[in-house]
Order: sequence, then C-alpha cells, then structure tokens
Amino acid sequence: MTTDITKPADPPVDPAPTRISLPLWSRGDTNAFFGLGFNILVNVLTLTGLMIGVVSVPAGDVLGTVLPRSGSR
Repeated sequence: MTTDITKPADPPVDPAPTRISLPLWSRGDTNAFFGLGFNILVNVLTLTGLMIGVVSVPAGDVLGTVLPRSGSR
C-alpha cells in the first residue's frame, strides 16, 4: 500500500470575486410588466363574472365588497 498522491493541487480560490453589473431594466422587462398586468386584469374580470353568473353571489356584494378588497392588503 502506498500513499503516493499523483493528483495536482487545486488552484487557489479568489478571495474577492468580481462584481457583475446587471442592468436595472432590460428589453423584455416592459413586455413582462404589461403582460402580468393584463393577466391580473383578465383574472379579476373572469372571477367577477363567475361569481355573479355561476355562483350567484349578489352583484352588490361582489362589486361592493370583493372587488374593493382585492386591491388592498
């Protein structure tokens, strides 16, 4: 049995990695912003219609209680 090590030593680790500069806003961000907003609008309108038409929740309750509370915390 031998203790001969033939593998070379690992290279030294850089203690301070370089910083990567990322842009604050890129080309696809505008598309994603409006796509997300449109998706939320469609979901709210669909759920409002389903609550009034299918589940038969009174329109006053949906429009006066549910929708105003959906925009706040």
